[in-house]
Amino acid sequence: MRRHKILLIITVVLGLLSGTWLVGAEAAGPWKGQIVDAETEKPLEGVVVLAVWYRRYASLGGWAGGGYYGSEEVVTRADGRFVIQSRSTWSLIPFSKIEGPEFYIFKPGYGPWRFRGGEEWLKLDIIEREKHFREAWKQFEGDGVVIELPPLKTGKQRLEALSHASPPGEIPNRVMLRYLEALDQEAVVLGLQPTGRGRIGREK
Repeated sequence: MRRHKILLIITVVLGLLSGTWLVGAEAAGPWKGQIVDAETEKPLEGVVVLAVWYRRYASLGGWAGGGYYGSEEVVTRADGRFVIQSRSTWSLIPFSKIEGPEFYIFKPGYGPWRFRGGEEWLKLDIIEREKHFREAWKQFEGDGVVIELPPLKTGKQRLEALSHASPPGEIPNRVMLRYLEALDQEAVVLGLQPTGRGRIGREK
């Protein structure tokens, strides 16, 4: 009995020190959105949405290190809508936490995603701008948000967008097959050699 009490105390202390007590982080999500063309405002079908979570460890310089923890990949329907399911983010490992999700959203011929109105928010002062972004992220986990993808007009624009769309190398290929397929489709259209990781290869 005494041994069990000691183990319980040790577990509680470790949980408090790490900030990741077993019930300390509630399940987050679901994240709901509708993706539209930024110009026509029409829903976009076939947009790949990749949500990624990362593990971070406590250090003297703050939370860092770790790497890939988990992910979910979905593709928008004809109405442009998608849902990323709820996920618990507590960690059993002392002095670690789970961050995310970070969203990687891509459709060939389109640029980086933004919340509806996000382009106008950039003209505001930093306090107002951050307020709008916080509200949008909160709504993302609530009733849902509208996400815009700007259509790209030139090959140069598409090439630049593709060069910035590759996800970090720490994400396993097997969990983002549709995302990588979409990147490689764009590479082929632009006359480039697909690489299997969505990175730009040499010209054909």
